[in-house]
Amino acid sequence: MEDYLLAFAMVALTALFIGLTTVGLVEFT
Repeated sequence: MEDYLLAFAMVALTALFIGLTTVGLVEFT
């Protein structure tokens, strides 16, 4: 019943990771 919370957390963490990676690449470029 809590699967949607887990899915939301995974999506949020993935989006955050991608965002941080993009910012990092932009900063170092």
